[in-house]
Amino acid sequence: MNTEQQRQQAENRRESAESQRQDGEKQRNVSENTRQMAEKQREIGEQLREVERTGERLTAEYSTRALLERIESLEEQLTQCTAQFVCVEALLHSMQEQLQQLTSDNIAMVKLSSLDSFFHGAWSTSHTEGMV
Repeated sequence: MNTEQQRQQAENRRESAESQRQDGEKQRNVSENTRQMAEKQREIGEQLREVERTGERLTAEYSTRALLERIESLEEQLTQCTAQFVCVEALLHSMQEQLQQLTSDNIAMVKLSSLDSFFHGAWSTSHTEGMV
Protein backbone atom coordinates (compact mmCIF):
# COMPACT_ATOMS: atom_id res chain seq x y z
CA MET A 1 0.00 0.00 0.00
CA ASN A 2 1.40 3.30 -0.80
CA THR A 3 1.37 6.44 1.20
CA GLU A 4 -1.31 8.09 -0.89
CA GLN A 5 -3.72 5.23 -0.26
CA GLN A 6 -2.94 5.23 3.45
CA ARG A 7 -3.47 8.91 3.57
CA GLN A 8 -6.81 8.49 1.73
CA GLN A 9 -7.92 5.69 4.11
CA ALA A 10 -6.95 7.80 7.10
CA GLU A 11 -8.94 10.69 5.64
CA ASN A 12 -11.93 8.39 5.05
CA ARG A 13 -11.75 7.08 8.63
CA ARG A 14 -11.49 10.60 9.93
CA GLU A 15 -14.51 11.69 7.84
CA SER A 16 -16.42 8.59 8.94
CA ALA A 17 -15.59 9.30 12.59
CA GLU A 18 -16.60 12.94 12.14
CA SER A 19 -19.85 11.84 10.48
CA GLN A 20 -20.54 9.42 13.35
CA ARG A 21 -19.74 12.15 15.85
CA GLN A 22 -22.13 14.53 14.07
CA ASP A 23 -24.81 11.80 13.90
CA GLY A 24 -24.34 11.19 17.63
CA GLU A 25 -24.57 14.93 18.28
CA LYS A 26 -27.74 15.12 16.18
CA GLN A 27 -29.18 12.14 18.07
CA ARG A 28 -28.36 13.82 21.41
CA ASN A 29 -29.99 17.03 20.17
CA VAL A 30 -33.10 15.10 19.08
CA SER A 31 -33.18 13.31 22.45
CA GLU A 32 -32.76 16.60 24.31
CA ASN A 33 -35.47 18.25 22.22
CA THR A 34 -37.78 15.26 22.86
CA ARG A 35 -37.04 15.50 26.61
CA GLN A 36 -37.70 19.26 26.59
CA MET A 37 -40.96 18.74 24.68
CA ALA A 38 -42.07 16.11 27.19
CA GLU A 39 -41.16 18.46 30.05
CA LYS A 40 -43.13 21.30 28.43
CA GLN A 41 -46.13 19.01 27.92
CA ARG A 42 -45.93 17.97 31.59
CA GLU A 43 -45.74 21.63 32.68
CA ILE A 44 -48.68 22.54 30.44
CA GLY A 45 -50.64 19.60 31.86
CA GLU A 46 -49.91 20.81 35.41
CA GLN A 47 -50.95 24.35 34.47
CA LEU A 48 -54.18 23.08 32.94
CA ARG A 49 -54.96 21.03 36.06
CA GLU A 50 -54.20 24.06 38.24
CA VAL A 51 -56.45 26.26 36.10
CA GLU A 52 -59.18 23.64 36.34
CA ARG A 53 -58.82 23.43 40.14
CA THR A 54 -58.86 27.22 40.36
CA GLY A 55 -61.98 27.35 38.18
CA GLU A 56 -63.71 24.77 40.36
CA ARG A 57 -62.70 26.63 43.52
CA LEU A 58 -63.91 29.95 42.11
CA THR A 59 -67.17 28.36 40.99
CA ALA A 60 -67.68 26.92 44.47
CA GLU A 61 -66.78 30.26 46.08
CA TYR A 62 -69.13 32.12 43.74
CA SER A 63 -71.92 29.62 44.39
CA THR A 64 -71.35 29.88 48.13
CA ARG A 65 -71.22 33.67 48.00
CA ALA A 66 -74.36 33.81 45.86
CA LEU A 67 -76.11 31.42 48.23
CA LEU A 68 -75.10 33.48 51.27
CA GLU A 69 -76.29 36.66 49.57
CA ARG A 70 -79.62 34.97 48.79
CA ILE A 71 -79.96 33.79 52.40
CA GLU A 72 -79.20 37.30 53.67
CA SER A 73 -81.79 38.73 51.29
CA LEU A 74 -84.38 36.21 52.48
CA GLU A 75 -83.54 36.98 56.11
CA GLU A 76 -84.07 40.69 55.42
CA GLN A 77 -87.40 39.96 53.72
CA LEU A 78 -88.41 37.76 56.65
CA THR A 79 -87.56 40.56 59.09
CA GLN A 80 -89.69 42.98 57.06
CA CYS A 81 -92.57 40.50 56.93
CA THR A 82 -92.33 39.94 60.68
CA ALA A 83 -92.51 43.69 61.28
CA GLN A 84 -95.54 43.93 58.98
CA PHE A 85 -97.22 41.00 60.75
CA VAL A 86 -96.68 42.74 64.11
CA CYS A 87 -98.36 45.86 62.70
CA VAL A 88 -101.23 43.82 61.26
CA GLU A 89 -101.62 41.98 64.58
CA ALA A 90 -101.80 45.32 66.46
CA LEU A 91 -104.33 46.63 63.93
CA LEU A 92 -106.47 43.50 64.31
CA HIS A 93 -106.31 43.78 68.09
CA SER A 94 -107.41 47.42 67.87
CA MET A 95 -110.24 46.48 65.49
CA GLN A 96 -111.32 43.70 67.85
CA GLU A 97 -111.46 46.14 70.77
CA GLN A 98 -113.50 48.61 68.68
CA LEU A 99 -115.84 45.82 67.62
CA GLN A 100 -116.30 44.72 71.22
CA GLN A 101 -116.98 48.34 72.21
CA LEU A 102 -119.49 48.74 69.39
CA THR A 103 -121.13 45.45 70.32
CA SER A 104 -121.32 46.50 73.98
CA ASP A 105 -122.71 49.91 73.01
CA ASN A 106 -125.29 48.32 70.69
CA ILE A 107 -126.39 45.87 73.39
CA ALA A 108 -126.73 48.72 75.87
CA MET A 109 -128.73 50.74 73.33
CA VAL A 110 -130.99 47.79 72.59
CA LYS A 111 -131.57 47.31 76.32
CA LEU A 112 -132.27 51.01 76.81
CA SER A 113 -134.54 50.99 73.80
CA SER A 114 -136.36 47.97 75.17
CA LEU A 115 -136.72 49.58 78.60
CA ASP A 116 -137.83 52.83 77.03
CA SER A 117 -140.42 50.99 74.96
CA PHE A 118 -141.55 49.05 78.00
CA PHE A 119 -141.86 52.10 80.20
CA HIS A 120 -143.35 54.20 77.42
CA GLY A 121 -145.85 51.46 76.70
CA ALA A 122 -146.66 51.11 80.40
CA TRP A 123 -146.98 54.83 80.85
CA SER A 124 -149.23 55.11 77.81
CA THR A 125 -151.39 52.26 79.05
CA SER A 126 -151.78 53.72 82.53
CA HIS A 127 -152.69 57.15 81.21
CA THR A 128 -155.17 55.79 78.75
CA GLU A 129 -156.83 53.68 81.40
CA GLY A 130 -157.10 56.60 83.72
CA MET A 131 -158.79 58.69 81.10
CA VAL A 132 -161.40 56.22 80.36
